[in-house]
Amino acid sequence: MAVALVTDLRSRKIPNRLTYPAMVVMLACYGTAHGFEGLWFSCKGLLLGTGLLMPLYFAGGMGAGDAKLVGVAGAALGMRGVFTVFLLTALIGGACAFVLIAFRLKSCRRLLERSALMMKVFVYTRRFVFLPGAQSEQAPKLCYAIPITLGTAAAVAWRFAYGSYII
Repeated sequence: MAVALVTDLRSRKIPNRLTYPAMVVMLACYGTAHGFEGLWFSCKGLLLGTGLLMPLYFAGGMGAGDAKLVGVAGAALGMRGVFTVFLLTALIGGACAFVLIAFRLKSCRRLLERSALMMKVFVYTRRFVFLPGAQSEQAPKLCYAIPITLGTAAAVAWRFAYGSYII
């Protein structure tokens, strides 16, 4: 997770050469330690972790590396663990997004003004007219490895503190 975090912060990507070997290592560790049951435990977590975030990837909301990174967490923590990671990551990601938006109040104000104008046009004309932002205006980018890493660490800490995951 730490290597993925640093890589994502530097290059805005989590490369396959990092996620795929981590998946294989997790599967191999569980398979070696617990046989087929351990391998199946790890596979289910991997599939659920990756599957939870793939719709966001297909919608353009995040990169495939982020989804695969949650898959790695699933391979390490199993289905219940990765679901807890997913929930905590969503909460932490929402808080991070709120902070990003708060620091870009000027852009946020322009977005609200455009939205209000689009609503007025719609109310008066019954037609939706999209008003794009300025070319220089960009949406803030969230490095999603931060919430994933923090969510995974929080899930593991919760497990150690309370003996089970949240869900």
